[in-house]
Amino acid sequence: MKLSVCTSPGGALSLVGLSGEAAEAFLREQTRGRLPRVGRVRLVTLLDEAGRGLDEVLLSRSGPEAWTLSCHGSPAVLAHLLSLARRAGAAPSRFAGPGQGPGRTEREAAHLLPLCRTEAACRLVLRQMNGAWPEEVGRLLLLWEDAEACERRLAELLQGSRWGRALASPPRVALLGPPNVGKSSLLNALCGRGRALVSAEAGTTRDAVEVEGEVEGLWVCFVDTAGQRETEAAVEAAGIAQAGREAARADLKVWVGEAVGHEPGGSPIQGLRVWNKSDLLTPSGPVNTGRAGHWVSALSGAGLDALRQGIRACLVGEEPSGACPLLPRQAGLVEGARRALRAGNFQKYRSLLQALDG
Repeated sequence: MKLSVCTSPGGALSLVGLSGEAAEAFLREQTRGRLPRVGRVRLVTLLDEAGRGLDEVLLSRSGPEAWTLSCHGSPAVLAHLLSLARRAGAAPSRFAGPGQGPGRTEREAAHLLPLCRTEAACRLVLRQMNGAWPEEVGRLLLLWEDAEACERRLAELLQGSRWGRALASPPRVALLGPPNVGKSSLLNALCGRGRALVSAEAGTTRDAVEVEGEVEGLWVCFVDTAGQRETEAAVEAAGIAQAGREAARADLKVWVGEAVGHEPGGSPIQGLRVWNKSDLLTPSGPVNTGRAGHWVSALSGAGLDALRQGIRACLVGEEPSGACPLLPRQAGLVEGARRALRAGNFQKYRSLLQALDG
């Protein structure tokens, strides 16, 4: 079993790599839990020699015999982990990445790991920490002769950069529409907890209510807003004005209406349209399938999974399976390489890609 410390001392996190046939048996003994499959990550409890909890660690598996542990940066925790591994026969080795130590993209990923709020985000970051970019750069250099395939892959990488932006700042999703269409109930249902007040009385929501939560592996900030209507009440009018400002700054607008009542307003071009309270439709009642949008019930949960998928698709698309530009620097170099490709400048193309990890 080979052992490598992938981070410098004194940081918030310590990354330890383990590889070899004995690594899996060692991890089973020291976690006594389910280990992740290849390409996956799992939160596990690291145990000391007496079976007591030592630390909560993120354990990723990049190959059949390759593992990375992300533990807290406490020198005592790291020293204890290294001692356990050495007693199990681990021999020190160099970092498995390119060169004598972690490359720039691996170091950048290590700083991003504390920002991860979901398993999907952890997977993206850990793939980068495990050398996804050097492998990607090698493939892109070989693809130069196939301009169409190269352009397509660069476009995919830039599309995936939306995940990186979402990691740094959770995208804002504003729930908009008339009063009493169930925006607050929908927010509570999407977040899985009763955060916003719900009442049959119109105009209950005055201030914008922000709630963060996970949507299909993406961490987002939902904003419940005051119902849009004509009113002479000063406080409600102020809330409606605030709803307009929230709509303007939102990354995605979700226009909510009723399956049997109010229209959502807005436009499908401006965001998603949702027809709430579908549970009120009778089996024999007409359903106007020509009304585009998501038919949901915040009460019964019907249609919410499809809505969550729609929200993620609008914000970031599918989860990238390989390298992904997680920082503006990385995205800028990929965009520069695409421009160099279009100009037929191989030297610049190569230097920009190599600068990713340089």
